Amino acid sequence: MFATDQPPPPVVAAGAAQPPAKIMIPSNQIRGPRQDEWDRVLPSMDLFPRLSVTLKCVVGDKGMVTTCEVLDESPVGAGVGAAALKVSRRFRVPATLNGQSTKGGEVIIPVRMERRF
Repeated sequence: MFATDQPPPPVVAAGAAQPPAKIMIPSNQIRGPRQDEWDRVLPSMDLFPRLSVTLKCVVGDKGMVTTCEVLDESPVGAGVGAAALKVSRRFRVPATLNGQSTKGGEVIIPVRMERRF
């Protein structure tokens, strides 16, 4: 039905009193909303065969993402950013990576969707 491209790995900065260390989270370790969840909130793929959005979110307890903001969306004004914010609570990242907690860090989540004919 739709394909989500595998974006480059997002960066998570671990929260700390000093400047946080950067932690790379491979894109295959980010879990996102199911296709049916996206389908309920996305604008019509008939009108927009390619959609993209980039979110910046804070990592909360157990790898759940919170406090997301839209950094970029395409096509602009089509509602892709608003749709992504509606399902953003469904994104998950590892709670720890290389023995370090990701809680309090930030994660950049690029999402690309394309209608398949």
